[in-house]
Amino acid sequence: MVNHGWLPRIYAAKQLWLRYREERSALTYWRLASGIEVDFVVDDLSLAIAAKSSKSIIGAHLKSLRQLAIDQTVRRRAIVCLEPKRRVTHDGITIVPASELSDFLDEVAQAD
Repeated sequence: MVNHGWLPRIYAAKQLWLRYREERSALTYWRLASGIEVDFVVDDLSLAIAAKSSKSIIGAHLKSLRQLAIDQTVRRRAIVCLEPKRRVTHDGITIVPASELSDFLDEVAQAD
């Protein structure tokens, strides 16, 4: 479950990053008719980010990103959360501590 006070801070950080990088990337969200949604989608699904105010990400937290990958081609998927250490799941979803969001976004931009 996302703490809705936390979500705007992640959005603001992403917007600032896009401005800093002087990119004209679109920042939207993705939602299925069933209600499953991903909080942030950059451009043409080059990056999908879910925000969770959890200190321990479990399978249920990954459901929306996994469903998105079934329905669409997504280059990168990540969850920004309160876990203390970055890690990658068996299916390629990067778990990113909120404190590392800027570094992660810079790494994504450099790789592209």
